[in-house]
Order: sequence, then C-alpha cells, then structure tokens
Amino acid sequence: MQPSATLNLLRVELKADKDVIWVNVMPGTHPPSAQAFEVTFTLTVTDEYKTDYKGVSPDSPVYKFWVMAGPVKLWEEPVNVAHHPTEVKIPAGKPAEYQATWKIPDVHKLPVRTLLGFAEFVPSSQVAQFPVEVKLAR
Repeated sequence: MQPSATLNLLRVELKADKDVIWVNVMPGTHPPSAQAFEVTFTLTVTDEYKTDYKGVSPDSPVYKFWVMAGPVKLWEEPVNVAHHPTEVKIPAGKPAEYQATWKIPDVHKLPVRTLLGFAEFVPSSQVAQFPVEVKLAR
C-alpha cells in the first residue's frame, strides 16, 4: 500500500526500498552485536497540470522525512534547516524525486510493530506515508 495525496494537481507518493526490517534474535553472542540497517525513502512529486508548478518553501528544504512508532518520532531528515525561502519549479507532467536514507545503528532497539514513514512536500504542505514493518527473525 502506497498512500498518496493530491492537491493543486500535484501528486505526492512515498515509497521505501524495504518494507520489512528483520531483527535477528537467533541465539548467539550475549549481548547481541549491533545490527545496522538502512531504509531509503523516495518522495515523488508529480505535476499533473498543463503548466509548470511554481511554489516556495519557507525554509531551505523542500521536503521533510520522518519515521514514527505511534506517537514517538524515531528519525527525521533534514535535521539542519537554513531559514530562507526556497523556490521550487516542477515541469508540467514531470516528476521530481527527493530521497533520504534512515541509517539505523541497531535494529534491536526498534519496537516490533508497524512503523510509519512520512514525507512532506513543503511548498504545498502535502504529506504521504509508507508503512514499514519491524519483525523478528528467529
């Protein structure tokens, strides 16, 4: 399932290169060694109108990514923001893609549940989400 949002004839979609994070809990070293993992999120914004989209982000990034476990924010990108407006142009009928990689130092510290990845296209305030499951590998 890849939820998307449409507003002002922009379509925003969020995808991830992985939809499951496997946590290895097989018997072995005690304590278990850290299990690093990465998930790359891609936000695709498509202008479905006949003229180019022109917008402004109030800050330097035109996108924001974050991952939630219920009410708890586990990660966000970008972390540093310059406070100056950024103009954005998307050609009519063409997609613009923005990516961010969530680098997880140790998946053992994640809750075993469905996490939700979010991305916002800041100029239009549109948000899309993508579920990522955390599962145990026994």
